[in-house]
Amino acid sequence: MESRQKHFRSIDKIIRKYKTAKQSYIIKKLNPIIIGWVNYFRISHFLTTTIASSMEQILYKKLSYWAKRKLNTNNLSAGYKKFWHKINGRRQFTYKNHACENLSLALYRKIAKGYSLVKYQKVKADISIYNGDVTYWSKRALTPELQTTKRLKLLQKQKYKCNICLKYFLLVDITEIDHIKLRSEGGSHKLTNLQILHAVCHDYKKSKVK
Repeated sequence: MESRQKHFRSIDKIIRKYKTAKQSYIIKKLNPIIIGWVNYFRISHFLTTTIASSMEQILYKKLSYWAKRKLNTNNLSAGYKKFWHKINGRRQFTYKNHACENLSLALYRKIAKGYSLVKYQKVKADISIYNGDVTYWSKRALTPELQTTKRLKLLQKQKYKCNICLKYFLLVDITEIDHIKLRSEGGSHKLTNLQILHAVCHDYKKSKVK
């Protein structure tokens, strides 16, 4: 919540500072702020399409205020018709020049599309990484990137252990999906022919293949 408030304070500052500027100038000033913020929180899995939609609504209200000030009117529909144009089937805050070239404000939802909020499990209060409970920590090593159906099934089948060194996978480990029977020997991509190995163990196995 605090990050969103800080983000909109930056936007408010731009809108107030350039309240009489051209629409194209406002868009050029706001786009780097919006794109930078979305990309940062998209990577951290904080931004969802629901949050992005609510942020667009807040931004719309702020830009509506700018539009009324710009046109010196309280008629919101007048500002909407002048500054919001239909692009790909939906109205967007868009500047159109005489050559019919469009400059549109970045959309939170468009950038965030396809990302969902990741739920993180809190570490147990009585657990320490130094207490030797490698089973617990190996299961916590399943970051969102590793929680694919294939990897999860393989890890569960192997009881979170590497089949070469027989040690548990930990958060810092780099892993590889390996074909038990090589593809060159007719091995398939089925789960029965796959295993997860530490990267070093995978390299060791490859070095032994003649």
